[in-house]
Amino acid sequence: MVIWRKKSNVSDGWDAQTLDLHEQRVNAIAFQPGSALLAAAAEDGRVCLWPKAQQATQILEGSPHGFSTLA
Repeated sequence: MVIWRKKSNVSDGWDAQTLDLHEQRVNAIAFQPGSALLAAAAEDGRVCLWPKAQQATQILEGSPHGFSTLA
């Protein structure tokens, strides 16, 4: 999963940051409304929570067949 951030100087373009905690395909991503909390659900059976899309602070495991959606 790659997060793109606009650089401070508009003419400098964008920075890419890879969030590579998942071991299999990410099937769904969502931001919590009114916050900067990103959730990513994958086939590896994990839902990872990334505040400000920077570093995972919580990993929820429990589905041996993976996750397909978030709400």
